[in-house]
Amino acid sequence: MRRGLRGGVSALEVGRSVTAGAVGRRLGVLLGLATLLVVLCGSPVLAHAELLRATPANGKALSKQPGEVRLVFDEPVRAEFDPVKVTHENGDRVDDGEADTLTEDPDVLVAELGDLPAGDYTVEWRVTSADGDPISGEYGFSVSESAVETPEDGGGAAAPEEQDAVGGGTLGVVLGVLVIGGVAVAGFVMLRRG
Repeated sequence: MRRGLRGGVSALEVGRSVTAGAVGRRLGVLLGLATLLVVLCGSPVLAHAELLRATPANGKALSKQPGEVRLVFDEPVRAEFDPVKVTHENGDRVDDGEADTLTEDPDVLVAELGDLPAGDYTVEWRVTSADGDPISGEYGFSVSESAVETPEDGGGAAAPEEQDAVGGGTLGVVLGVLVIGGVAVAGFVMLRRG
């Protein structure tokens, strides 16, 4: 240890120890803020609703008549402005035009269907997610000739099928991890220099 002008510790050495302590405190605060960022940005509240399942499933060839189209989302959605349209390949609309979310489960949107002729169908949907942003999509299924002869009572003929989706919260988690990693590297470099 070098002695200063009056026999004490030099200002340079005092500055180093204070700087190292200050860097440690700042690093702790930055890591805390980065963690908070991950928690907040990864929150489902900030994410848009995602379609989890559709019945009938996308691309499904049905051998029985479906009684309804059922869309399941990862959060409650609002069904506004004609949220589901199911059309036959000839352009005819085949749903009842009164699709709505279930009172007991606002994550689920249901559109009742009448008797469907054989052919290909397109399901177009548009809902409002909890954050107020509209989301939409479309998919298709087909009904075989045998399904026209043997209608099914009650509901979707196809088992629900998970659809690949990346939640909106994933971006927040990735950004948070990058921020925490960057802060850790910067802190390490600063401590090595000090």
